[in-house]
Amino acid sequence: MNRSTIFSTVKTGVLPGSVLFLTGTILWLFAGRFTASPLPEDELSLVTLAIVVFWLSGFLFFYGSRAFTMARFPLLFLLLLVPIPEIAIERITYFLQAGSAAIAYGLFQLCSVPVFKQRFILRLPTLDIEVAEQCSGIRSSLALLITVLIVGNFVLDSAWRKALLVLSIFPILILKNAVRIVAISLLSIYVSRKFLHGWLHTSGGIVFYLLGLLILIPIATTLRKSEGRAPATNGKSLL
Repeated sequence: MNRSTIFSTVKTGVLPGSVLFLTGTILWLFAGRFTASPLPEDELSLVTLAIVVFWLSGFLFFYGSRAFTMARFPLLFLLLLVPIPEIAIERITYFLQAGSAAIAYGLFQLCSVPVFKQRFILRLPTLDIEVAEQCSGIRSSLALLITVLIVGNFVLDSAWRKALLVLSIFPILILKNAVRIVAISLLSIYVSRKFLHGWLHTSGGIVFYLLGLLILIPIATTLRKSEGRAPATNGKSLL
């Protein structure tokens, strides 16, 4: 979409490209037995990161630092290809579990539903709910993060507003997951136990992903208006 500006002044970046290529080589070697199949998850993260760094170094080598700076968003977006290391997944999952359980507990109380919380277990009338790792909502959370990164780049100018938009997704992630827990629990108690194993529980992440997007719309709109921008892009680069 903005290639004419990105490549308006092409100047090779031999030195920075070579440094980045060396970085990728170190990552590749550090990964160890990368020929093993299937790869251990953390090793796969390093190998994938090395491959992405090789791609970035090639762009920097052939097109230079200025083009790299102009195209930094789509280039750095490639880092989302890298699988999250297992140790990071565990910590993120724990954070989402703890936050979701706490907010769900509060929502049950707001709904005047008797509830007793024991760590990740919510004890309700005729039903006990455990906020397990599988219920942390990490997959839909990653999808929401990717969406927010794209939206922020398209509609906002300033870096701090983009950062604020991205940071705003963390409470939203916990809230939408808590709403999912409460909705499924109440439907199971008052409508049918089938909701515990139905589509909304096993594959309904898209529904609550859309809920997260709806919550983000007024936040993004407020940040956009705070920049004093007109509705049109006014010729601004979208990448």
